[in-house]
Amino acid sequence: MVTVYPGCTWGEVAPAVSMADRPLRVVGPSREPVRTGEGLMLIPDADYAAAGASAAVLVPGGSPDTVLDDPALHALLRGAAGPVAAICNGALVLAAAGLLVGRRCTHTARSEWAPLPEFAELLAEAERRFEGSVYVDEDVVEDGPCLTAKPWAAIALGHALARRLGVDAARAAHEARYLRGQRERGNPDLCWAVFLSTPPGVATTTEHVVAHVRWLRGLENRGLLERAGPFPDHAAGLVVLRVESREAAVALAEQDPFVASGVRTFELRRWFLSNVENDHLGRLA
Repeated sequence: MVTVYPGCTWGEVAPAVSMADRPLRVVGPSREPVRTGEGLMLIPDADYAAAGASAAVLVPGGSPDTVLDDPALHALLRGAAGPVAAICNGALVLAAAGLLVGRRCTHTARSEWAPLPEFAELLAEAERRFEGSVYVDEDVVEDGPCLTAKPWAAIALGHALARRLGVDAARAAHEARYLRGQRERGNPDLCWAVFLSTPPGVATTTEHVVAHVRWLRGLENRGLLERAGPFPDHAAGLVVLRVESREAAVALAEQDPFVASGVRTFELRRWFLSNVENDHLGRLA
């Protein structure tokens, strides 16, 4: 369930909606259409008071002034049967409902994220609303049933919420990668790392660099490039390839104009990407 209100930012919750793998219900202050901050017109399925319980409730950021003290919204959030997630200023709504007292949370209603004078009123209101909560400067914070996130962490919040809802881990990870624009070939976390080194006494010309960059762009266009870049303190670089076999990785590395012209040698290693989606980074308690 997504709780919308005039001026909410739908884009911040769109990733979570696509990753949740659940029927979507949109609820608002009334059944009247709601215009989001992006200009979209959303028609709620029900108003807050008639919404009923939900397996999860998601609160977008934006300008929640008109609903901060809405008792029906507060009751809806407190009565959720599962996790309650909020992003950016949506955390203010959770705070106003009393859900964050004694809990860790994150948001951007702080001076380091809103330093301009025009944010002074918001910061003062936020200080009052978040009293009793513990601010944590992380992208996504989970504490009990509450999940809060900074606005740029929409995909990470969606993945965390999907995990809470029991969405298949592989499916959730696939959706997260898709939303980040990553093209998948074989196991999306298994890559090949090509370490490029400069032989002693060999000079690299501008023409070599231009040809190398053009080659990298071609790989990117074909969905074969994961990462690439030089080491600033060493005459070497790294190219990470998304191909399934060593033979394919060697063939590509040998096509690199750096390698073909003899201004670089290369060493190839299998590389397993560690990330939140495959749980190689572990979960923070």
